[in-house]
Amino acid sequence: MPTPKQSGPHTEWFDYEIEKMKSLCETHSTAEVAKILGRSLMAVQSKASRLKISFARDETNTLFGRQAEEYVVSVLPGSKLLTKENYHAPYDIEWEGKRINVKAAVLRFYRSANCHYWNFTTRQNSDSCDYFLLLGFKNKSEKPVKAWLVPSDFHKSVHVMISHNSKGSMFEKYAFKEAIT
Repeated sequence: MPTPKQSGPHTEWFDYEIEKMKSLCETHSTAEVAKILGRSLMAVQSKASRLKISFARDETNTLFGRQAEEYVVSVLPGSKLLTKENYHAPYDIEWEGKRINVKAAVLRFYRSANCHYWNFTTRQNSDSCDYFLLLGFKNKSEKPVKAWLVPSDFHKSVHVMISHNSKGSMFEKYAFKEAIT
């Protein structure tokens, strides 16, 4: 059987490829499945997204974000995780009547600023949730060291950058002192 093209016209997916992807999603990463199927990484990721297939082994920001969501639910009493049943839910968690999108970032050094920052990506528009819960991690394997509960309409940029030494920053008033950190 010929290997399908990776991109361009006539790159439709065959049923056997979809079944193979479904069978491998629990044990392989998207990169491994792409190699097995002879597809590009982006083609596998987008097809998996459309079919709502998630890959358990991916060391991606998406997996890190999901782990952060699950962590928040485990420490916030009465919170409900919406993305467990519906990956494409408009927000991640309901808690005390608040619609919350959880965002996680690992501390990085930015040479141009000569400082350590957390860089959170908030692609959703402010209407999809009431708050962003920003979790600042020193590394992915530990619990967060800082958290901010920021109203979704407070910051209009796609990126929210918060310095490690955030005393006096505009985000300090949103520091979240619950049992998160």
